[in-house]
Amino acid sequence: MNSNCEIEKFFNSDSLNDEFFTDIVEKKLKVSRETFKINLIIVSEATGKNENYASSVYRVKIKIKLNESQEIKNIDVILKVSIENSENDEYKVFPRERFVYEEILSNFEKIWFEKSGEKIQFGPQGLKFTTDPYEIIVLDDLKANGYVMLDRKVGLNVQQTKILLSKIAKFHSLSALRYQKEGILNELLNRSSAPMDVNSDYGKSFVRMFLELIKALERFGDCEIYVEKFKKFDTTTVFNSMNDDSPLKCSFRVLNHGDFWINNIMYKFVENEAVDVLLVDFQLCVWGSPWIDLFNILLTSIHDDFRTKYFDEFIEFYHQELSKALEIIGYEKHIPTLQEIYDDMMEKSLLAAMVPSYLMYIKFDGKDSVRLSETMSETDNEKLSQLYEEIYKCENTMKSIKLLLPFLNERGFLEFKKS
Repeated sequence: MNSNCEIEKFFNSDSLNDEFFTDIVEKKLKVSRETFKINLIIVSEATGKNENYASSVYRVKIKIKLNESQEIKNIDVILKVSIENSENDEYKVFPRERFVYEEILSNFEKIWFEKSGEKIQFGPQGLKFTTDPYEIIVLDDLKANGYVMLDRKVGLNVQQTKILLSKIAKFHSLSALRYQKEGILNELLNRSSAPMDVNSDYGKSFVRMFLELIKALERFGDCEIYVEKFKKFDTTTVFNSMNDDSPLKCSFRVLNHGDFWINNIMYKFVENEAVDVLLVDFQLCVWGSPWIDLFNILLTSIHDDFRTKYFDEFIEFYHQELSKALEIIGYEKHIPTLQEIYDDMMEKSLLAAMVPSYLMYIKFDGKDSVRLSETMSETDNEKLSQLYEEIYKCENTMKSIKLLLPFLNERGFLEFKKS
């Protein structure tokens, strides 16, 4: 977690000077700096407590006056900054996200338009990138364009889920086309080149998170069958499943968003119905099976009433949208069958088994004093135990986990098979 001292140091540095903001306005409006004057810059936090963990995110409003017309304009952008985060540095999260914004999104959008005749947008436009002394990414503020983030504690309904699956199916299809012609595009997107280490701080936090889930299930008193199954899991093997970038057995491989959950998607509504959805936060993009994304979104971010009831319908819908998109763009290799998608689901079942251990980040709606990010930073063992106990007192978290466990068990996702 970034310290207030480091954040204050960042805002008082020369990184955010007049040149920085002038450059943003030039790129956003496609005008020269001689044509406007910056009158005011307002910076505010873009995410609430317990909503974002990997970087500091700020909403910036730049008020300008056009010299010729004297018209006042507001420029709204998002500023993402990495401040003293060694884990981010190790896993190249900012360089990876920068590459996606600079080289991937606009290219995918261009290809889709050329092949289908339809305009499409996958995420915000990247406006400015810096690396020294701070890694900064400046993006369009989607909120100013009418997009909203939905409540992680509630989850998505069926219509919202399907419009999202249609969008990610197109993203996956375009990545498969690029992979068919050019390979992995950049080593930053290759998990094998920088695998996550179970002995890293993140790895140790993950193992603790998994073990704390088991302790919480033991306290529930009616989850013995799941406790018994989870205790058979080897935590190192479970953690290493996140490094599994293998394709389907038919060799089909896609570029996954990699952190595909409700806080990284934004919707536009017309008369209370979702008409578009965009993706944000591409820091963990990685090649592999589409189940990296599918398990993540379908098991963490769908309303509890629909998550398991419509699971198979969602998979069938995704497969239909993927197949249709691959045909539209002229993908020349084998298009996976629905059965091949399901077969790979079982191959990647450890990804599903992990979900209950981090549902707390999505469903927690308990005490304001609880900071979920401290599960990744607290080093005092006693304080960490107390923190987890407080987290698992949350009824919304417990309800969601207990509703999911029978489904995971029935599907065979809790049968540990050491590779």
